[in-house]
Amino acid sequence: MQKTLTLLVVIVGIVVLISGINLTFAQSNTLAPSVIPTLTPVPSATPTPAITPIPRECSTKVFGDADCDGQTTADDYKYWLCEFIEGGVCKDINSGRWSDFFRDGKVDMVDFEVYRRNFYK
Repeated sequence: MQKTLTLLVVIVGIVVLISGINLTFAQSNTLAPSVIPTLTPVPSATPTPAITPIPRECSTKVFGDADCDGQTTADDYKYWLCEFIEGGVCKDINSGRWSDFFRDGKVDMVDFEVYRRNFYK
């Protein structure tokens, strides 16, 4: 015995009508679908803008002063930690290697040591 079934599917507030699905009944009275509908995601037309790091240079940078406020404080550690975890750019503060105190092009434990040696001096 073959029947045609019309389904009404609600996905996140959008109503989609799927019709023409043919189902056949096997002898065990279970449904065996002959057509399985699939939904294909549509990519966003608006690309996500890239975060442009704001460069920061100052004479106290070599002493672990990431925010260039003239002091090496806990705030500078926050910048270093975020950039260390994120690979050099902290998205939360839109930074770009502010914590590269050793000036070798990367934010790593060497930069932390520069910070640690100058913390609140």
